[in-house]
Amino acid sequence: MIYCPAIKQVLAFHIGVQSKADAERLQDKLLDRLRENCAFATDYLEAYYQTIPKEQHRASKALTYPIEGYFTGVSQSKSAGTAERVVFQKAH
Repeated sequence: MIYCPAIKQVLAFHIGVQSKADAERLQDKLLDRLRENCAFATDYLEAYYQTIPKEQHRASKALTYPIEGYFTGVSQSKSAGTAERVVFQKAH
C-alpha cells in the first residue's frame, strides 16, 4: 500500500506476496507524477531496495509501524471471525 500521511489517503494498493514483481506492480498503480516526485518510507524488504530509486527511498519501521498496526487489527478481527467490520476511532 502507498499511503500519503499529509492527506491521510491511500494512493495505491496491491495484494500479493513480498516480491520484486509485486513491488513493481504496486508502484505501477501510482500516478507517474507522484512516483517521480515522492519520497517513499518502507520497511526493510529487499524488493523495495530493488524497485525504489535510492534517493527516494527511506527504510524505517518507525514510519511504517502505524500502517502495519492498522492491518494487524484488521487481519486479527477477520481471522477470529468475530467482526463484520473493523471500526477505528480518532483520538482527540
